[in-house]
Amino acid sequence: MYSYCAYGLGIHSVLPLPELISPLGRVEPEVIVQTGTVEEAKGMPDDCIEWGWATPDDIYLYWRDVCALRVTGGKTLIVHALPGSQDAQIRFLILNRGLPAILHQKGFLVLHGSVVAINQKAVVFLGESQQGKSTLAAFLHQRGHWLMADDLAAMRTELAPPLVYPGFPEMRLWPDTLKSLGEMPEEWASVPHRLDKRTRTLSTGFSTSILPLQKIFVLAEGQAPQISVLSPREAFLSLMQHSVAAGLLGPSNTSATHLHQCANLIRNVPICRFERPRSLEALPDFARLVELDLAGVSR
Repeated sequence: MYSYCAYGLGIHSVLPLPELISPLGRVEPEVIVQTGTVEEAKGMPDDCIEWGWATPDDIYLYWRDVCALRVTGGKTLIVHALPGSQDAQIRFLILNRGLPAILHQKGFLVLHGSVVAINQKAVVFLGESQQGKSTLAAFLHQRGHWLMADDLAAMRTELAPPLVYPGFPEMRLWPDTLKSLGEMPEEWASVPHRLDKRTRTLSTGFSTSILPLQKIFVLAEGQAPQISVLSPREAFLSLMQHSVAAGLLGPSNTSATHLHQCANLIRNVPICRFERPRSLEALPDFARLVELDLAGVSR
């Protein structure tokens, strides 16, 4: 077994997952990744490439010609590799689909978002695909703030303020963003399933601390930079829109829990809309605007 840590959990895996952090000592296996046979996808159309379904006990995830995953009891993740699959593809799905399902079963609220540690507090960026979550996080990272997660924000909402748990030190960016950061895109690896994106494991600037959540920014395109507080209804709709488990709540009997988690988050943390033009040249200014907002300084 390989031993790793992510999202505050000890992970034992029969498969190597080099993107994760290896602990200095032994960790208790709160999550076990093993290989095995996963049953056929229930009700999957013949022409479907990706499929998922759930029961109160299990979550099943399937990708044609790659792998099937079965997640059970917030502890066990069974990996069924399919003929012709590549190790990098399977690792990507374990880390970015399987682990979020484990976290959901364990009672975490998991959102599609990037997380940066600023002044020992976590700041989450949500948004549609290509709205710049990872890009803004990368520019803040370049300004000296530490990354906590790229694309998956895992938190516990029972306490006030809610706590955000660090993922793993991987950053995924578009080639034009890398050029704006002074990086060479060809020196970064391609992202499985998104070959037009690039990825790299960070050697420095990654926070392994569990931190209180200070604020959530929902990114949107606008004519001028503007940060405004969302109403409770708007905030709830945004959280549902960016929830990793939104499509599995009914079958897994977790709708009530998820509703309670969102309500706690809205009650205890400011959730804002951050509108700004789509401009790589202005990203340093947008990163500075985030810093000023968090410091309580008016623009």
